[in-house]
Amino acid sequence: MPNLPLPDVDMGLAVLALGILGLVGLAAIVVLEGLVLRNLKWGSLGRSLLDSLLMNAGSTAVGIVLVWIAGDVMLVPGSMGAAIFRLPLTWALSVVIEAGMLVYFRKKPAREVLRPVLLANVASYLLLGTLILVGLLGS
Repeated sequence: MPNLPLPDVDMGLAVLALGILGLVGLAAIVVLEGLVLRNLKWGSLGRSLLDSLLMNAGSTAVGIVLVWIAGDVMLVPGSMGAAIFRLPLTWALSVVIEAGMLVYFRKKPAREVLRPVLLANVASYLLLGTLILVGLLGS
């Protein structure tokens, strides 16, 4: 079974490999992280969803570039268990990219952006980690 694409940075791989289905997964992440931002009083629901779209577009774009640069490494077949080992790396990369996007485009200080971005990514990675574990236990 191939490695599963993970949220954010790995969504570039999902979009390239799965097309519309990858975009649906990206949309689900945007909504989930937007709801987390709204719950943290980041802004209105519209602002939170827009900022979630902005930050995830950035991390997905980086993911697409990484697939082009390091495709042989990222596309190596493996088990779903191998995807778990990539979680911390792709999570950290997503947080850095997405926080940078909000600092740059929203002109907010990093200390104001970091906590909401961390928590939004924790939510999306917990969801995916749970799905991976359920897949591992079911196989």
